[in-house]
Amino acid sequence: MKQREELNEAHNTISTLETELVKAKMLSMKQEVTLSEMQNSLTELKGQINNDKRTIKRLRTQRNLSQMVGAGAIIGVVIHR
Repeated sequence: MKQREELNEAHNTISTLETELVKAKMLSMKQEVTLSEMQNSLTELKGQINNDKRTIKRLRTQRNLSQMVGAGAIIGVVIHR
């Protein structure tokens, strides 16, 4: 009789541990999905940052060229007077 109780207790413990293992696996899967989504977001943000850097570089080049053309025009007007 005592062995029967011990077996039942062991069975209950195993069942509880199996349930906890399933919960842990589910949590792990959810965390994996979350990490994957975060990785995708970081990759997208990196792309946006690179695009922004290129845009900033292009705008600086355009600004500098515009200033040079403006300065050249002013010098041209001053020389021709």
